[in-house]
Amino acid sequence: MRKELILLIFLLVWGIWIIYTVNQDIIYPGIYVEDIALGGLTLQEAQKKLQDYERKLLQENALTLYYGEEKVTVTYQEIGVTYDRISALQRAYQVGRTRDWLENYLVICSLKKKPKVFPLKISNSEENIYSLLEKMKNNFEQKPKDAIIQRNQQQFIVTEEIIGRRLNIPKTAEKIQQKVKQRQGGMLEVVLEDWVPKYIGDQLKQIQYPIGSFTTYFDSEEIMRTANIQKAAQSINGVILGPEELFSAQKSLGEITKEQGYVDAPIILNGELIPGVGGGVCQVTTTLYNAVLLSELHVVERKNHSLPVRYVPLGRDAAYATGWLDFKFKNNTQGPLYVESIVKENELQVTIYGTIQKDTTRKIELMSRIEEGENTEYLSVKLYKQVYEKDQLIEEILVNTSHYKPKPSS
Repeated sequence: MRKELILLIFLLVWGIWIIYTVNQDIIYPGIYVEDIALGGLTLQEAQKKLQDYERKLLQENALTLYYGEEKVTVTYQEIGVTYDRISALQRAYQVGRTRDWLENYLVICSLKKKPKVFPLKISNSEENIYSLLEKMKNNFEQKPKDAIIQRNQQQFIVTEEIIGRRLNIPKTAEKIQQKVKQRQGGMLEVVLEDWVPKYIGDQLKQIQYPIGSFTTYFDSEEIMRTANIQKAAQSINGVILGPEELFSAQKSLGEITKEQGYVDAPIILNGELIPGVGGGVCQVTTTLYNAVLLSELHVVERKNHSLPVRYVPLGRDAAYATGWLDFKFKNNTQGPLYVESIVKENELQVTIYGTIQKDTTRKIELMSRIEEGENTEYLSVKLYKQVYEKDQLIEEILVNTSHYKPKPSS
């Protein structure tokens, strides 16, 4: 009877101990996340411990990105690495809680001989890596230099380009992700590639042939107007256009202001000839327009003046005003173009050079025709391009329609 009572008491105590053990609201001893012991800690305590550990990992693990002598060190935190501590904590807490109380107790006891270790799953933000590389790319990149073409004493001189180097962000990001995946720090060579400039010498050397030229005349004794013509002509002289590239007078000439060096001279505004800054600039855009038409390039945007101008026939002018009147054309040839704009005494000549010699049997002429009509308040003018092959007219194409107040400008 005594032995049976002792056995009963033992079983009762043991049962109470088992129930106490399995019902503790802690992570059981012998459970680790990475090499961090979480046994005996509540979930809140374990989370705080893992947060501190994660912060240490993010700050201490680092990659040194380099190329040659250039080096930039970034921590895992800057890279955007994250650890899934919540998932690890949940798995750690569930050990010994998924079966009945006796089986759970046996699992808890087994942890003394065979501890359970959960990894911290690691991930990174590809977007964050791309953003980081975008910010630091200037440390490794070397910008290229375009080849330069200049026309001097009726000859072209080409200065060769300089090839640069550009950071290959996708490939460098991939290398970073591999390092992070393997939980490695240390040195990592970034991936660079050749950065070819927009214009290279071999292309520009092909520019040799005039494809269209036009000359207008002005009174050189009008000193202020002449000064504006010279400045505007200089602004477009030497412009290079690659295939399909767009020329914009707004981009090349910029603002027509005294701060930019322009002076007062008569301008046309709302059908009147009035004092203003930059009078004469439109003669430059007009001369360029005619050279473009004779070169058979694609005109994208052009507006006529409100009054006829004295330096070209009706329908062949191209007005310009900062911010609201532009002249645009596109290089619709297969190679680059060069614009030459020269002022000599009372002449303004614009010549466009290309890479293919012009067919000498093909000739372009421009013809203006005043449209007859009942409305005498405006002159309506149609401009036609006439195409000749071996002196035979083969095609006539409408270029534009212009409307003017019938009052000549002085």
